[in-house]
Amino acid sequence: MIRIETALLAGACLLSACTGFDPPPESLTCTTQDPGGVIGTAIAYPATRSDGTAVVRIEGTAQDADGLAIHQVTVGQFPASQVDGSFNFSHWTIDLTSAMLGDTGQKIALDVTATDACSRRFGFATVDVRLAPPQAVTALSVTVTYPGNESYLPATLSLPAAVHVVASGQPAGVKVTLHADGATFLGSGTSDATLLLVRADTATAQATAYLTASTAGTLVVTAQALDVIGHAELVVDGPPVFFPAAAKLPPGSSTDVTVHSDGQLAGCEVLSPQGVSVSYLGGPVDGQVPLALPAAATATFTVDVDPNLAATESLVLDCHDAFGQAASATLSAGP
Repeated sequence: MIRIETALLAGACLLSACTGFDPPPESLTCTTQDPGGVIGTAIAYPATRSDGTAVVRIEGTAQDADGLAIHQVTVGQFPASQVDGSFNFSHWTIDLTSAMLGDTGQKIALDVTATDACSRRFGFATVDVRLAPPQAVTALSVTVTYPGNESYLPATLSLPAAVHVVASGQPAGVKVTLHADGATFLGSGTSDATLLLVRADTATAQATAYLTASTAGTLVVTAQALDVIGHAELVVDGPPVFFPAAAKLPPGSSTDVTVHSDGQLAGCEVLSPQGVSVSYLGGPVDGQVPLALPAAATATFTVDVDPNLAATESLVLDCHDAFGQAASATLSAGP
């Protein structure tokens, strides 16, 4: 047991909120008979320091059952600190980093002990902690999936393409930043986006973003996770283009009108007036003209004007691609 013969002095210390009271050595008798031990609590939870470091934060309380001051609380082999405003480790805390825990990513059981004024150690709690292993990215793959299984993105901002990022190494939880000049990411409304890589299996993690574009051409999508960079090309195409888009066709003339799309031409409509005939692939056409052309193809229409046409007439050609992007050519035929 423990005998303290200076109780009045201890009471004065408590009233003055000092950091702990140890009786003078001549008044303190420490024995190993029936020690009261330490009563306390401990709780662990993940936290992030102000500098961004991920830690396991453990907090708790401790009180010596024999009324002595507690000199130290230790979690595993690591000394805890008193919480500001407390004394005798009545409230304590400690942050454990991945380096302290060994970067295993496994659950670890840590004993919590307290050392009192008699230098006796009492275990009063056990906490299970787990800190994810360090993050690392060894490779980054970036691919683009276009809407409708097409090979391009319309320049009308109407439909988005999906940008898929797959990272290798230990990438789960790593932030990946995306950038594409001339494109707009859904969610951010800008040419930049930030995503969190989500574990796909034991060695990879992935993320997907969606974007639209309004400028025809080939854009570059850049992804970066930690210090690893990946790229993918994004093909954007606008409405079909006619040549000529407007012209004066004299009586008796025969003119080729071409329409081109870097995407996929899906169909055209021919509105030909009397005295003007239009043919496609050697056959006459009027009204709807279905097209089954591959991407980046050109369709050619031949316009023949009757030599006896006396009045000026207008011929209209309308064409659209697989996404409904449309363009027109208006040709004037007559003397």
